[in-house]
Amino acid sequence: MQSKLIFLFFIGLLVISVSFAFSQEEFPDILKEIKMTKKPPTIDGNLEEWKYASAMFISDTSTQPLDDCSGTLYMMWDESNLYFAAKINDESILQNERGADIWKGDDVQFDLDLDWKGAEKESPVFDDLNQQIGFSPGNLKDNPPTIWGWNPGGKRTIDNPKDAEIETAEFQEEKYQGYIIEARIGIDDLSGGTLKKFFEGMKIGVGRCINDYDARSEEGGVSSEGAWNNPQKMNGVELVGPMSVKASGQLLATWAKIKLAK
Repeated sequence: MQSKLIFLFFIGLLVISVSFAFSQEEFPDILKEIKMTKKPPTIDGNLEEWKYASAMFISDTSTQPLDDCSGTLYMMWDESNLYFAAKINDESILQNERGADIWKGDDVQFDLDLDWKGAEKESPVFDDLNQQIGFSPGNLKDNPPTIWGWNPGGKRTIDNPKDAEIETAEFQEEKYQGYIIEARIGIDDLSGGTLKKFFEGMKIGVGRCINDYDARSEEGGVSSEGAWNNPQKMNGVELVGPMSVKASGQLLATWAKIKLAK
């Protein structure tokens, strides 16, 4: 009996280690759920705290190659905030714009619908609980990172939100190089004060897009179509509870749930 339990325990550890050995291209291209975080991540441009967050990989090789316009986007939540992160593959980081014009340079965009009813029931026009939020890395020199939310069709934009944080960093790896964005936006800025808290089981609409400006060709590339001005193009995503994670950052082994084939 003891040897069987030990075997199950190590099988559990193996499943855990394998499940997090994926390359970024193996993440799904949309989110189906967003996990709650028990402890708010430190907004510092380091994604170590995002290992177990909900993630999606987006790209469009018909527009731009993977090494110049693709990336992994992450989200987490707690009762008072949504957290956003992105690791973007970009050969040359170019962003000289600020405010509403950041889409003309390199940026990452998350589309949000905070009163999601389902694509078939949504209006094809944004309302005041719909936002397309851009996260600019700046130029990592004298142009700082920026958060800006557009609301075509609605009356409320998220212009430099007050209850928010954003940090960026560069990365260089064997296969890819580019930039990292990590950010937080409070619920009042996101909802205009109409929502009191985010809660488990809540469904929101989510879209996503990467803008890349390429100085070599003086043209921009878009990794995927966002949901500009149309909530029907978003995907329904559920806010779910947190994963059990040890202080060391390792998942608790749920080996007791593994059944041996008979």
